[in-house]
Parts: sequence; C-alpha cells; structure tokens
Amino acid sequence: MIDSVFVVTFFRFLFNAAFCGLLYVLLSLECDELKQSRASLLGMPLDTGLTPGQVLEHLGGSPVLLSYLNPFAWAIARRDTDYLENLEKMDLVVCDGIAIQKATRRFLGQETSIISLDYSGIGQNYLKLLQQRGSRICLVGSTEANLLKAKLKLKTDFPSINIIATFPGYENGPEDARDFILEREPDFVLAGLGMGQQERFLLALREQGWPGTGICVGAFIDRLANPDHDYPAWSVRLRVRFLGNLSRRPFYYLRRYCVDYLPFLKQYMLQALRKPESKD
Repeated sequence: MIDSVFVVTFFRFLFNAAFCGLLYVLLSLECDELKQSRASLLGMPLDTGLTPGQVLEHLGGSPVLLSYLNPFAWAIARRDTDYLENLEKMDLVVCDGIAIQKATRRFLGQETSIISLDYSGIGQNYLKLLQQRGSRICLVGSTEANLLKAKLKLKTDFPSINIIATFPGYENGPEDARDFILEREPDFVLAGLGMGQQERFLLALREQGWPGTGICVGAFIDRLANPDHDYPAWSVRLRVRFLGNLSRRPFYYLRRYCVDYLPFLKQYMLQALRKPESKD
C-alpha cells in the first residue's frame, strides 16, 4: 500500500516544479521587453528596464555604486536635502517594491523588474558570486550585536565568503569604516546605514579614491541577524512583502505605510490627477 505522505509529497513536488517552470517562462518573456534607461519617477531617479541578471552582470564587472528606490524615498528627500542629488549620482538605482513598479508602468509607460537587494530578491545571488570570486567584503551598519549575528548567518549560508571587517552604523562606526576601507580597499562594501546615509557614505568613499563596488542594503543586516524580522516566505512568493512585514511587525510597519509613505502617495495622486494612465 502506497504511503499517503509519499503521495502528497510527490504531487507537491510536481506542482512546485510546474510552477517554477511557468514562472521562468513568464520572466523570460518579460525580460525580452525590458529596455534599460535612467528615468525620473515623480521627481526621483530610477533605472528602468533592468533585470536581476543585468544587475548581477554589473556587480560582476567594473566597480559600481548601487542603490534602490522605494516609497520611503520621498519622505527621506523631505528631511535630507542632499538625498535626491546623491541618489542621482549612484550608478544604478533599482526598483524596490510593487508600488514603484506600478507607478513606473502608470506614469512612464515602462516595464521594470522588482530588484530587492536582500534575500527576498538577488541577495543570495550576488553573495554567491562574491564567494566564488573570493571578493573581500566589508559590512557597515546596524549594531555590533547584529553584525556578529549577520556575519555568522552569512558564513553559514556561504562558508567561503570573505568578510574582512564589520563596522556598526552608530557613533564612530562609519568614520572607522571609512578609514579602514580607504586603507585596505575591500572589493565590496555592503552599507546598511539607512536611506540617505548609505548613499552619502558610499559616494564619499568614491570621491576619496576607493575603487570598489558599494551596495546600499538598508535593513538587510538587521534581517540577517533577526530572522523573525525577515519577510515570510509566502509574502515573497506571492509578491506581497508589505503584508509579510505587517504580519511580523504590525505597529512598526503600520506607521511606515500610513505615515512615512504619505509623501509618495501625495505625489502619486497629484500626478494621477494631472496625467491619465500611460497606454504606451
């Protein structure tokens, strides 16, 4: 008699294989239509048309500074007068989230992929690439305790990854990191200093002669250190990470979505009233 658990497991495997195959085909079709260009979305710079594979190619090539755009950016720009200018100086600014993707489609008439720089997106892909290349990596951001946990997590997931130093994002951490990076010149710096601060930090390093690649990773270090704060798998699979955030930390993200996103929502509504949906 066939074990019922085996039957369920077998059909679940077939379903997952079929789903992944269909997803691969759909993504392949979508990627053929994408055309990369730097655009202005509601006053913010965004590189549209980028695919995850293209971003990985950039990270594997000449040094670049990589950041992202999500709805929180408009609130940051209100209180950080240098943020917009610094974001424009980044080599790549990718779409982080479905709200930005939909706004790009509505107001620019362009398609672009959601490219998150943590484990919900291409994080594992570029970290695997860095491990394979033996790249020297420096982590900057979060707290000493979280950095220790994050480094342990990364060493567990990528045993040969070469993390040469970690620096907290508070007190003298960024200054100590700057001095170390300029002296030792690591190949990659993952800056999790928060939107605004992380772009400023990486641009200052470049201006002072650092020849490496910098990636703005936001709260990625915190998420590595605290799995309970990371996106639930179902929210990534269904592309509703905001619901995953609400399920894990409801009070924190209710404020984020209902208060911090208001400047973006205001710009979105004003633009929607001025311009009908693009049909391109």
